[in-house]
Amino acid sequence: MGNVDEMSFSEEYLEENVASTNVEEEPENISAIKASVKVLLEGLGEDSNREGLIKTPLRVAKALLDGTRES
Repeated sequence: MGNVDEMSFSEEYLEENVASTNVEEEPENISAIKASVKVLLEGLGEDSNREGLIKTPLRVAKALLDGTRES
């Protein structure tokens, strides 16, 4: 597996390839996933509040919700 930088996607890519999630419909799910991603990042020694990672928890939450949604 590559490092975090190699696996990062641009916001443009995510907007084009990951369906938007209705945040109002699933706030608990998104909040829980975002909190978990922050814990994972911090466990890896990253600062989850640094500029390059600040939006990562939301991007991961949207991707996971989209990837687990039934077709």
